[in-house]
Amino acid sequence: MKDLGIIRRMFYRDGLSLSEIERRTGLTRKTVRSWLNAAEGTEPKYRRRPAEDTKISPFAAQLCWRRPRTEPRIAVCRF
Repeated sequence: MKDLGIIRRMFYRDGLSLSEIERRTGLTRKTVRSWLNAAEGTEPKYRRRPAEDTKISPFAAQLCWRRPRTEPRIAVCRF
């Protein structure tokens, strides 16, 4: 919400262009434009996919395995 107020101030009060606001804030022109076109009291919404729909979710159990502290660190050469 803080960024939205800063962007509106830059555009309406300071008279900066969308490109200049993009340079100063690091946001894209498309984002700046959509925030300026939104209604006055609305917050920007971010769309994120749920964590269950990722490509690595079937392998999450194997990736999160940790070695117990009691198990020694040894190198095993198998030939």
